[in-house]
Amino acid sequence: MSVIIGIDWDKDRIDAPREMKRARRWLLYKMIKKPDGKASKVPYYVNSKPRNGMLDTPEDVRQLVDYETAAQVVDGSDAYAGLGFALGKDGEGYWQGIDVDDYQANNLESLVKQLPGYVEQSPSGTGVHAIGYGEYFNGKNQGDGIEYYSSGRFFTYTGKGIRNTGLTDLRSFIKSRINPDLREQKSEANHERGYIIQTPEQLDEIRHALTYIDP
Repeated sequence: MSVIIGIDWDKDRIDAPREMKRARRWLLYKMIKKPDGKASKVPYYVNSKPRNGMLDTPEDVRQLVDYETAAQVVDGSDAYAGLGFALGKDGEGYWQGIDVDDYQANNLESLVKQLPGYVEQSPSGTGVHAIGYGEYFNGKNQGDGIEYYSSGRFFTYTGKGIRNTGLTDLRSFIKSRINPDLREQKSEANHERGYIIQTPEQLDEIRHALTYIDP
């Protein structure tokens, strides 16, 4: 039995918003060991191809599917560790996410209890994810156990929901509770041109991904 934030998983199961499950933003992921021995979550489309290249482009989005389709592939295969949900432009708004890692060790319990949107336990059991939908903002890994994005990322999905306040724009919460200086303007790398590397963290991820590409 797993318990987090006062939630007993044997008694309480909170489902994701219907709009989220119907959205064609779903993919899969594998746990792949890196050269240093640690495991990394690598995203895959349901057609078994790794998700790479320019993210959030029409070609990338065409290969994403709805929840039911992705869930059927995971249920019928041992090759994947689980489901993933791609953030980014969809319709008039953006799917957004807040990732809180190891919230107890990082003294982030108070923040976790206030997270809006759809909030669920992470695969590790020591963190949580919040998924929202609304306006664009520049993503960031703050290095203190908190990350937030509205494009160019995917979040793992466990289905172990903590709460569901419906479709909620996470941008105002991030500005008020996490980063008052949150940048909201679109960069040159907008969703129509694809997701361009902009930060050292993204560069590290690309270098890591290149180690798995056959020369």
